[in-house]
Amino acid sequence: TVAFRGTADFNVTAGGQVDIQAEAALGGSTGADGSMLVSGVNGTMPSTVDVTGPAARIRVGISGAGSLTVENGGQVHSAGYVSVGEFGTGDGTITIGGHSGGFDAGLTADGNLYVGGGTTGAGGSGVINVNDDGYLFVSELTVYAGGEMHVDGGGTVTSTSTAVVNGGLATVSGRDAQGNPSTWGSLASLTIGTISTGSLQVTGGGIVSSLSGVVGSLGGSDGTVTVSGADGFGNASRWSIGPGALVVGYSGSGSLDILPAGEVTSSLAFIGVGSGSSGSVTVSGDDSRWHNTGNAAIGRGGAGDTG
Repeated sequence: TVAFRGTADFNVTAGGQVDIQAEAALGGSTGADGSMLVSGVNGTMPSTVDVTGPAARIRVGISGAGSLTVENGGQVHSAGYVSVGEFGTGDGTITIGGHSGGFDAGLTADGNLYVGGGTTGAGGSGVINVNDDGYLFVSELTVYAGGEMHVDGGGTVTSTSTAVVNGGLATVSGRDAQGNPSTWGSLASLTIGTISTGSLQVTGGGIVSSLSGVVGSLGGSDGTVTVSGADGFGNASRWSIGPGALVVGYSGSGSLDILPAGEVTSSLAFIGVGSGSSGSVTVSGDDSRWHNTGNAAIGRGGAGDTG
């Protein structure tokens, strides 16, 4: 634990290697402030923190303040889950980005990522920033009400299982100097707003992809997605869904706005599904486009609208 009650810093630099055979915890209790920096490369050896063992997990801002910075080719791995701002007073930040010596900075977790909460549900405040060609690779990904995830500057996020923005905010924007887009790829479903609010903003040439997509899932939900704006190279922002369906308003409220230089592609679409649902899709402005290759049902047991 880095700072269970007090203030502490832990730095791994210049190719240093650290193995932790249990839990890495930053900012354990209320009032604590713990930080970890993993940065740099020594020849062909990046600075590395590897968290393994049956209790492996990385917890940043459990009930106190915690920060994890992975930069300039640094590498961090957790054999378990990662949480950011786990409990009510927790305040956690993870920042990933920077290339050095042939390595991109990255965080890989064999387990799930929780932003603004943990395994028991919503908690405190959590922010994760993936930028400057950094990468994040996790299993399930959940952004709770106190959480935000921002991907820009050519950063890459991959979630191999379900991804949910449940009360929080996710943004994917822009490209790096070489024109590589910022991306978030879910290799399963992507849901924005589940029994709560949730927002996804894809702007400035950012790219999101998922096997299926739901905006506003279950009663009480209010999900919003905005796709708009080209990057400096003229590339549109894009959300690609398939081969599963795009559903806007699934027993809840959902809206999808495709604005100038925004593109959405899908293979099957439903707008307003289930009793009490409300779904809205708006396509407006220059170079705004929704390309659906299969059937599209508007108002299937609920209220659906396109404009």
